[in-house]
Amino acid sequence: MKKTIYILLFFHFFVFRLTAQKLNTYQDKFVRNVIANQFYECANNSVKFESGMANFCVINHDTFFNPIGYQYLFHLKSDSIERLDHSMFHGGNFKRFLFTDSQNIYLLGGYGMFVTHNNLEAFDLKSREWYIKATTGPKPPFVAGYTFKSGNYVYTFNNIKCGNDTEPDEFNHDIYRLDLNTFTWEKFENLNSNLEFVFNAVVNKAEFYYTKDYFINITGDKFVIINPENLNYLILNNHGLKFKEYNCSIQNNNLYLENTSSNEIFKNVQVFDIDSLYKTNKAITIPLLLAPNWLQTFYFKYATIIWGIILLILSGFIFIKYLKN
Repeated sequence: MKKTIYILLFFHFFVFRLTAQKLNTYQDKFVRNVIANQFYECANNSVKFESGMANFCVINHDTFFNPIGYQYLFHLKSDSIERLDHSMFHGGNFKRFLFTDSQNIYLLGGYGMFVTHNNLEAFDLKSREWYIKATTGPKPPFVAGYTFKSGNYVYTFNNIKCGNDTEPDEFNHDIYRLDLNTFTWEKFENLNSNLEFVFNAVVNKAEFYYTKDYFINITGDKFVIINPENLNYLILNNHGLKFKEYNCSIQNNNLYLENTSSNEIFKNVQVFDIDSLYKTNKAITIPLLLAPNWLQTFYFKYATIIWGIILLILSGFIFIKYLKN
């Protein structure tokens, strides 16, 4: 009996460490106090601490927390918390992508200090400092868009560079792939033309979310769900739901939208189970083309022209044959 209890407790602890995406009351207060010591009022409730895998990452059985836009890094130990970093510089990587490999924690890209950058920052657990990780190959000029990890690769495309209302926003449609074994970038032509609607978005209206198993983009009336495991995606209509009017929090694969209206009548919470939504619509998922070969590129770029020429030749042949008869 005692052995069974130990097994159950271990299983509970193991699952919790892998899936926990919420700070407890003590941990939340600890992080806010750390931020308040340096930034005062910035530590209030406007700081998003429940953004799913945009805040949390796991290496082996250790869970780490990084508030978006800051270089603070915390190690969660059951109900306790420990600050790991010695950082003083913050605010330069909102909309960054947080991810890990087998041993390290990384932050890729992001926006801050009026710049959308392409830095790959890595955290050294021994020195407890962030540093710029060197990469080779054609790296993306800026990273703030469709960015996710699949296997030993990080993919990023449909990236948006904010013009800060002084110049036009810039959009980079190309696909970039980072090999985490060699830290080499490759560049590919983006053939996923049905995802181009993100180009029409103002930078601050394109929202990117990370649940336990999915990457989500919400732009206008489009709701995109990408499964990084099988590299398939869905495009759904959000039926006019304006996500900007809600406080969004994420737990595992659930999106919780709380209406921010001051009218108590309209204060309600809507829950989106992304896993169920994806699986329910699995029949209409579309494969992502992330590293197209030359034949795919040729077909997608010139298929319409080739078929047009073939139809024109056939029509001419039929017409000539008709005249002879």
